[in-house]
Amino acid sequence: MQETLPSGVRLDFCTFCQLSCPECSVGKGDYGDFGKGYLKFDDFVKFVEMNPFVQRIEIANRGEIFLNPDLSKIMEFAHAKNILLTAMNSVNFNTVSDDVIESMVVNQFLALSINVDAVNQKAYEQYRYGGNFSTVINNIKKLWICKKTYSSDLPIVNLLYLVFKHNSSREELRAAKKMAQELDATLHFCKDRIFYYIPEDTDMIYEETGLTYPKTTFEYEDNFTRAANPPCLDLWKFPSLNYDGKFLGCHYNGTGISDLNVFEQGLKKCLESEAVQKTKKMLLGGEICEESPCCLCWHYRQFVWHDAFITIDEIGA
Repeated sequence: MQETLPSGVRLDFCTFCQLSCPECSVGKGDYGDFGKGYLKFDDFVKFVEMNPFVQRIEIANRGEIFLNPDLSKIMEFAHAKNILLTAMNSVNFNTVSDDVIESMVVNQFLALSINVDAVNQKAYEQYRYGGNFSTVINNIKKLWICKKTYSSDLPIVNLLYLVFKHNSSREELRAAKKMAQELDATLHFCKDRIFYYIPEDTDMIYEETGLTYPKTTFEYEDNFTRAANPPCLDLWKFPSLNYDGKFLGCHYNGTGISDLNVFEQGLKKCLESEAVQKTKKMLLGGEICEESPCCLCWHYRQFVWHDAFITIDEIGA
């Protein structure tokens, strides 16, 4: 089976974060096998030159990208090489300098998603421990002004609003929609799959957000629904890479697949490696590869239990 090289990857720019969100491993200080660090400019240049087929890079994964001191230089280089950068896996936008904001606009950063989760500090700090809601909004306003100054539509700004018990009154949800409109941003309401919150008034939540909920928290886990785009497809379509070059495969995996490193071997050789090929066959329903970290993943166990493996049609081969 001839495989096409992916035109996009997820390359984590930074695993540091200044917040302490209660259900985030980084927020708890657990960096696991990811380690604490950030992508260096020289490593980014090396990656781009070794992998000219990569045209889009998602840079958000575990930490806060704006804590990377090389970010402006990286954005300038990526723009010069016609590489699209996105941060759709979300940022908290608490710490970003005016120079970096201007660099995002000048270098045509494509899009980012910002966690807001509230319309005031009291609700915001219920989950975003250590964050300042006014600072986030002011930074978004600075970005909006900078876009106007340069007559630019980029970056596209998405606001993410996790619906919790403490921020889900009708008044707050409507205020969030008004806020997004004023900030020229697109608002996305998201279910809380952290505490498995189920609103008392699900009809009202649906009216305001379009979100539907199960009747009980057990249904979040017990009712298996095969995801239309499981993270395992990343291995074929959008491989995930750690800031130090470690080949992760998907954004759920933190241990890396074998000892593969894209800064040393290049992405093509990593994808063609025996470890990755065996893992792919396993995800397609083939022989179990015991050394693969996917064996321990919830998604793979679901595939096994429900005989719902990745298909050739899904990977587009």
